[in-house]
Amino acid sequence: MSAQANTGTVLDRILDARRASVDHRKKVLPEAALKYGAKAATPLRAFGAALSRDGINIIAELKPASPSRGVLRDPFDAPALARSLEAAGAATLSILTEEEYFHGSLKNLREARKTIALPVLRKDFIFDPWQVWETRANDADSFLLIVAALADTQLHELIALGRELGMEPLVEVHTRAELDRALAADARILGVNNRDLKTLTVRAETSFELIDQIPDHCIAVSESGLRSHDDLLRLRDAGFDAFLIGEHLMLAPDPAVALASLLGVAPQGQSAMIRIKICGITNLADAKAATDAGANSLGFNFYEKSLRRIVTADAAQIRSKLPKEVEAVGVFVNAKPADINSLRAFVRFDAAQLHGDETPDIVSRVASSLPVIKAFRVDASFALTTLNRYADVFAFLLDGARAGQYGGTGQTADWELARCAASAHRIILSGGLKVENVAAAIRAVRPYAVDVASGIETKPGKKDHARLKEFIDEVRRAEQQLEQQPENSKENPIQP
Repeated sequence: MSAQANTGTVLDRILDARRASVDHRKKVLPEAALKYGAKAATPLRAFGAALSRDGINIIAELKPASPSRGVLRDPFDAPALARSLEAAGAATLSILTEEEYFHGSLKNLREARKTIALPVLRKDFIFDPWQVWETRANDADSFLLIVAALADTQLHELIALGRELGMEPLVEVHTRAELDRALAADARILGVNNRDLKTLTVRAETSFELIDQIPDHCIAVSESGLRSHDDLLRLRDAGFDAFLIGEHLMLAPDPAVALASLLGVAPQGQSAMIRIKICGITNLADAKAATDAGANSLGFNFYEKSLRRIVTADAAQIRSKLPKEVEAVGVFVNAKPADINSLRAFVRFDAAQLHGDETPDIVSRVASSLPVIKAFRVDASFALTTLNRYADVFAFLLDGARAGQYGGTGQTADWELARCAASAHRIILSGGLKVENVAAAIRAVRPYAVDVASGIETKPGKKDHARLKEFIDEVRRAEQQLEQQPENSKENPIQP
């Protein structure tokens, strides 16, 4: 079977660019030099074995950008990301090295790998034996082969060369016909990509449709569109051994926390499972009090009608003085995506909280450049199925509802509804939280994070530093109690 003719798809354009790049690099660096580099490379790490452990094995992908979403993470510190994802429980790492469409590099691969002990997969568009030698010379432990991009003879040749060098490749398929070709080539690690590389559409059903055709002796990997711990549990039950996850991690304010959530555990070295967001920050003194007390993120409200509105220059000044590990969240109500991006460039916030009536399309446009928290004002009449319409959201914030107001009402959200939502989504609980009720809220809902503003204020936009610290201490005490409380003993929610 020959490789498909160029029909102008995204995959075709990427392959054309890679062929031109490889042709140029081969003139500069002959294969003989790469063979010498491969002999001098650091010892191989067992990629296949890392994917065969009991439990949930995640290949955490370091991807600066993608053709469908643009820049995913800027700045991009590959060694720091590698260390944090290793600590959070990644089984292996996948590192993009394609430059034009994914903004990757072999330098990222080399520098990330030397800081960790995990095996590393080179993620690229490989079609030439020269690239396989280049992969080993740059210390990678495995590499990706995309069946849709290769003729049968190429597929056989590249798998054989990988094994000769001690690297078992991850062979990626999208259809039953591609799976048959991979098996005919004796592929042993099979990745089912739920994203069609020709159209970039994602269908999670693809993995379930193909798993029954993957032999038991092969390692099965599901790729793309995986967003929750429950997604991974269902796929593991279906027969998958491992999961490759990239964009979901790269778009997260803290990729290690996102990875831990997928694994269903707290990050290594981090006892606190629930994140704390202090919203409505208007001055540096309050920001410092919040970070000193242990807040994970601060909210800066740019809604012109908010009593806690902050001007751009003040937000930028405060942001510049925050510790690196503290996230800044820009809060907007029905703002234009272009305006949000413009403010982000100046203030450098890490995520956008959309607190208005934004449509799924608007949310997707904002999410193409940074993580989005979509807020909803909920009461007992709110339909939880509404959340399913927003596929590109990092987390949902559930706030108390009051007619005519977009937030900051002090109204308590519906905890029972929030508890149901938290079983399927990453939920930030807001609305009427304070020192006196936050522990009960945590026990009832078990949210990803809690968000507070009015409950720790002397007046709108001015925090009571003693109450702020007491609130955070109460959250941490509640977490310690939850660690000893079985999931099935969760309290019935009792509204204050």
